[in-house]
Amino acid sequence: MTSNLFTISGMENRNLTNSKQEEENSDVCILHQFGYTQELYRGFSSFMSFTFCFTAVNVFAAISIGFSYTLDTGGSGVAIWSWILGSFFTILISLSLAEICSVYPTAGSVYHWSGKLVSSKYAPLASFICGWFNFFGNAAADAAFSSGFATVLNDAFILNGKSSLGIGGQVGVGIGVTFIWAVQNALRIDQQGWINNAAAVLQIISAISIAIVLIVMAPQRATAKDVFTSVYNGTGFPFAYVCCIGILSTIFSFSGYEAGAHMAEETRSARRAAPKGIVATCVCSAIVGVIYLLALLFVIPNVSTFMEAHNGDNKTISLTVAIYQSVLPHQGALALTILLILNLYFAGMSSITVTSRIGFAMARDDVFPFSYYLRWIFERTQTPLANVVFVFIIDSLLQLLQLVSTTAFLALIATTTLGFQISYFMPIFFRCTTARNTFPSSKFNLGRFSIPIGIISSIWLFITSILMCFPTEYSVTKDNMNYTIVIISGIALIALIYWIVAARHRVIGPKRADMDPVSLPPEHVIDEDTMTITAPNSPDSMVTRL
Repeated sequence: MTSNLFTISGMENRNLTNSKQEEENSDVCILHQFGYTQELYRGFSSFMSFTFCFTAVNVFAAISIGFSYTLDTGGSGVAIWSWILGSFFTILISLSLAEICSVYPTAGSVYHWSGKLVSSKYAPLASFICGWFNFFGNAAADAAFSSGFATVLNDAFILNGKSSLGIGGQVGVGIGVTFIWAVQNALRIDQQGWINNAAAVLQIISAISIAIVLIVMAPQRATAKDVFTSVYNGTGFPFAYVCCIGILSTIFSFSGYEAGAHMAEETRSARRAAPKGIVATCVCSAIVGVIYLLALLFVIPNVSTFMEAHNGDNKTISLTVAIYQSVLPHQGALALTILLILNLYFAGMSSITVTSRIGFAMARDDVFPFSYYLRWIFERTQTPLANVVFVFIIDSLLQLLQLVSTTAFLALIATTTLGFQISYFMPIFFRCTTARNTFPSSKFNLGRFSIPIGIISSIWLFITSILMCFPTEYSVTKDNMNYTIVIISGIALIALIYWIVAARHRVIGPKRADMDPVSLPPEHVIDEDTMTITAPNSPDSMVTRL
């Protein structure tokens, strides 16, 4: 009997091993079909794909460092309803991106998809534009996390009775932590995955525990009516206008959720795991974000009084840390601030990873100057180490801009989300237009809802991208002007010049199996009346009628 049990156990282990091997072989074959070889280490599990994406977005940290804008543009009422509305549309966008990711699970993500969803004639330009803005958005996000880390660390010094760091000291801290993140990105991806697992748990525990502590310990609390209906207008613009730009606080906090797609070439069963990680990240981030945001808003009895006491000339620490300080004694406020610093640290580490992967994918297709060197893989860990160094240099240069002009740096960081928005819009728009009738189905498929969700997502991305260019203070001066349109135009101009002078002569976009638009046999085209759970023609294919 015992012998039989051991035999059965051994057979189960062998079957499990064979199953994993088949999955890995399938992933490699899919990559070969796209014209690429397996160069990166495929060490992410499905759960690691989710925790990585969740950590890279890190709404807990993002809400904390952007809370000043949140309160200034509408106060409690606008903030909470903007979060609910913004979360809903973000989840719709994540569904559209996840569906495309399931068909094209590659490191380039949106860059690769944009080139695949148009004809071969326009693929080089479409992928170049999308990749350019996504790479810029990710690089600026790295600098935002570094700057946020330095700012909150400085807040901790002030809480502890130390002198505030000067701008030079904060820049030094930002570049120093960016260097540490770059070093950690030399780790093999499964090793980094375990760190991300811990970071995701830390983020959830931090947000929920801080929310509970703030609500329980607050000497005074706002009423539910105040939180959901009261408004504060620090912009000088009419209320309707404030509601429009107030929605941006949610979008700023919810950027980078395509992170899991960039890691698809390092994820096992990528066609299933990466899309699920994207959608799960947005759903979980929406829940964690609303819990934390409600806690912050409930412990501010009067937003106007709080803003007068802690904003403008009276601002010595960030508003989030000021809330901690107003509710808790010194040691308690410091403890919560340290939790925030830890979350910023892990978010920045993951952000560097994402930027290096989009950079690697573009270098692999010869988009950058010196692409041959930038695509170099460190064989010991199978990580794109040359691109990690490249990203570190760019992020450091962005942070050094603070020494020249803090206004220019903040304006540059403010355009981060617009870079993401443009890169999300392009593949979803192409999916609904040029590839509407030829888009192949895969293991994550929205069926008949695919086009409607894609159209709604495209409209939302388009409208909110325009809103990002609107001024946020009245009267508009050179000091408070929204320079987003200026910076984005400058980035686009640089890209245009580079394209005309060099890129158009050598960049052909993502590799294609053929030069036809997307020539696939009829059985691979989506039936809009069904939702496909697994790939068609596979032994385990299953179609659910909606």
